[in-house]
Amino acid sequence: MIDFILKALTSSTLWTAISAIATFVMAYITYKTLMHNKEQLNDLKEQRLEDIRARIVCNLILWNNTYLLKIENIGKEPAYDVNIQVTGEPITHNLSKTIKKNFDRLSKLNIILPAGEYKCFVLYSSTLFAEWNFSGSEEINEYSLREVASWLSKYNDKPIDIKIKYNNKYTLNESFSMSNYFIDGSVVLPDNLEIIANTMIEMKKNKPY
Repeated sequence: MIDFILKALTSSTLWTAISAIATFVMAYITYKTLMHNKEQLNDLKEQRLEDIRARIVCNLILWNNTYLLKIENIGKEPAYDVNIQVTGEPITHNLSKTIKKNFDRLSKLNIILPAGEYKCFVLYSSTLFAEWNFSGSEEINEYSLREVASWLSKYNDKPIDIKIKYNNKYTLNESFSMSNYFIDGSVVLPDNLEIIANTMIEMKKNKPY
């Protein structure tokens, strides 16, 4: 019996089998290691692309009795084929026909928004309508404070729905009201946009011609 075991242990066939098994195990471990490394590299690549990709956000700005919808690309790459749909009662029942037409036209366009840049769209402004005209529009809106207050009171809590598609794969769906941003009793400090706009108004008022 001992002689049989010794012969088996020294058999070339046995060691060949053991060697083959060991080779298979090592190959399997190497394969799993390579696959794991590949997954890690893919994860890092996806994370890097996610970090630098175009990323659009939106919010509301209150400036000089003007309600502005701000669409901004806070990413590091440009956003292209940007389609913006803005709906809701504050739009469909807006005091200005021009604003309704502008948002309708916007919904049919695909625009480009470079990295770090933004665009602002007027929701309503009695001050703006009184002092400026929209490009290509002959509409003049001069509402009384009572009319403005009535409109704001009625639509302040109504949702504004925003759907944005860009870069042929990203989407943004937001829904908020003006009251979500502007609370009675709060103070809105001027930002760069407001400072520039106020400067333009003063320049227009003080122009020598």
